[in-house]
Amino acid sequence: TPLDGGPDNLNRLGDDSDRILATAHDGLFRLFLHRAARGWFDPPSSTVYVFAPPGVDDVAPPAQRALHIPGGLYAGATAAAYDGDGTLIVGSATETRLLVCDWTPPPAP
Repeated sequence: TPLDGGPDNLNRLGDDSDRILATAHDGLFRLFLHRAARGWFDPPSSTVYVFAPPGVDDVAPPAQRALHIPGGLYAGATAAAYDGDGTLIVGSATETRLLVCDWTPPPAP
C-alpha cells in the first residue's frame, strides 16, 4: 500500500474492522535534521492513514488520508491509536506530550 511519506508504527484501527492505522513522516530527511540539530530545523508534518489489508483478490484498497498534522503543531508523529469511541491519540518520539483529538475514522472503502 503506497503512502506519501515514510511509514512508522502500525496499529489496528480499534473498531470492528480489520483496518490499520499508520503514521507517516512527510519528510524523513527533515525529521532527521530536526532531531540531530535539536530543533534548529523546522520539523516535518505527519499524516495518519487508514488502510485495509488486501482482499480475496490480493489487491489492497488505497490508503485513506485520515489526519494531517503540521510539524509546527506536533513534530514527527510516530504512532496513532483510536479508542473506538471517537478519540484519536497520537504519539511522537520528538514530543513530550500526546496529541489527543476527537476523530471519526473514514468510512471503509
